[in-house]
Amino acid sequence: MRDLEENRARLDYAVRLAKVGFWYCDLPFDVMQWDSQVRQHFWITSDAKITIDTFFDRLHPEDRERVREAIERSIELRIPFDIDYRTVDPFSGRIKWLRALGGSTYADDGNPIRFDGVTVDITTHKLAEETLRETDRRKDEFLALLAHELRNPLAPLVTGLQVMRRAAGDPLTVAKTREMMDRQLGHMVRLIDDLLDISRINRNNLELRRETLPLADVIAHAVETVRPAIDSAGHDLTISLPQEPILIHADVTRLAQVFANLLGNSAKYTEHGGKIWL
Repeated sequence: MRDLEENRARLDYAVRLAKVGFWYCDLPFDVMQWDSQVRQHFWITSDAKITIDTFFDRLHPEDRERVREAIERSIELRIPFDIDYRTVDPFSGRIKWLRALGGSTYADDGNPIRFDGVTVDITTHKLAEETLRETDRRKDEFLALLAHELRNPLAPLVTGLQVMRRAAGDPLTVAKTREMMDRQLGHMVRLIDDLLDISRINRNNLELRRETLPLADVIAHAVETVRPAIDSAGHDLTISLPQEPILIHADVTRLAQVFANLLGNSAKYTEHGGKIWL
């Protein structure tokens, strides 16, 4: 007898630790019997009488019909009741996620006479799932952005190789082209570093390397990136900069990306032979 009492005490402790709540109701639905844990799951702190209306009132509005259908299906088809749903505190609006497991008991004539089961608070689990989904979404957006940005430096690099082949006897042109290609390669290396840094991907965070430099340099870097697209579309690009140099404290690569994307979209969506002004 003592062993039975000790085992029962251990079981009660385990149930409390797992925050499992027990409930049952005679059918057709009447007063619902909830233990203290289920009452906490449904934000009810008093010993007030619980009915099926109380149950549905405390469910999240978006879950009510889904839960109602699951209950009816479980009773009618004699299948387990197994569903996740949200309960809402009517005072604070706070939400709990619950997992409900249960089923029906039937009389000899086949009529359902009782519906009972358990609820478990799975809010922490659901929040962790949501965090993982958000991290995965950020990663997908981050990778899509980098894939787009990695394509941008390729066109000027290809153009640069063509220019160097045609201007093999012109050291000045070759030198200028090589400098441009060096900048574009540095841009690609920077993007690949971002791609390989998984921690930044998960944080959806780009590293900024700020320096003081003329705005004109940023514009020049952006233009050389999109120049092949502009020329191939036959566009006329006009750039107007203030006469006095404007110094900015910024990340030249990131800011050049912004201008290059704007100019690239202009080149893409302007009719052939159009005019682009910056």
